Amino acid sequence: MELNPVNQITYHRGDLTKIPLDGKNAIIAHVCNNIGKWGVGFTAALDLRWPTCGIAFKDWAKWGEEDGVIYQLGNNQIVPVGPRTYVINMVAQDGVYHREKNRHPLSYDFLEICLNKLARTALQLEANINMPMIGIGYGRGKWPLIEPMIEEILVKPGHIVNVVALST
Repeated sequence: MELNPVNQITYHRGDLTKIPLDGKNAIIAHVCNNIGKWGVGFTAALDLRWPTCGIAFKDWAKWGEEDGVIYQLGNNQIVPVGPRTYVINMVAQDGVYHREKNRHPLSYDFLEICLNKLARTALQLEANINMPMIGIGYGRGKWPLIEPMIEEILVKPGHIVNVVALST
């Protein structure tokens, strides 16, 4: 694994599904829900670029297990989408946003568990980590709470982390 020389998150604007690999393995990590819903927010962009991501996630949700990993909060699914590119579906959202029933579906506790698993996967794959601003869209999380978790769990140990926001 190439260590992060600046020991901080690097922020970019652009299309996360079209990141340059620069000859390195790349992980694209994002937050998913625990009820099998897919196709809005960042997952819509994933579906356009790599339809296998949505198929794999929905199958995992439908069957409840894949390669010994149970579909539940706190678990990650690894979906290879290219020779050096992997999408990591992190199940850290309890249900989906509803303004009356579920105002804050993101679970910070389960996100922390998923990020720790992501760190181990990145080491195994010798991969850089790329992500949108996870948890703040349909998860309704707060970036000032999420960013320090990413810094502590991923950046501080030396992982290269790129956060990509859509160009406006």
